[in-house]
Amino acid sequence: MPAFDLIARLAPTVAGAVFVASLLAGCSAINQYHPPMHAVVTRNVGQDRIRNVTIRYAGPIIFRDITPRYPRSYQTDIGDRPVPEIAHVSWTMEDGRSFAQDVPLLRYVWTTPGRFAGFEFRFDGPRLEVYREARMPDAPLSSTYSRIFPD
Repeated sequence: MPAFDLIARLAPTVAGAVFVASLLAGCSAINQYHPPMHAVVTRNVGQDRIRNVTIRYAGPIIFRDITPRYPRSYQTDIGDRPVPEIAHVSWTMEDGRSFAQDVPLLRYVWTTPGRFAGFEFRFDGPRLEVYREARMPDAPLSSTYSRIFPD
């Protein structure tokens, strides 16, 4: 029986409607991975203030003003959100210069041994580096960081 005929026969029933809805939801989420709670960290590793940091990260838009101070400032947003295929990142320097980068994320969720724990976006003026954080199974409180952008 062709798949379309099967869907047409199942859709009028409650169980069939749930089945069809789950198929459609699965198709819309192909370019995302939805891990449990994980962190999105922004860190200023440079000397100048960074303003209006926007990370379009599969749903929430994260705005940040990051000031340089010792230790280098950072802000963390922990949540239960899908990891997008690409995050769109933009920021403005204190002198008014603006920058933007598209950062591939999804392909890096599984590339490092250990449990995925999040991403860290490090700003140094006009330069952006992104790291993937993983927690090791034998030492759950220690993390390893792997630079994923630029590669």
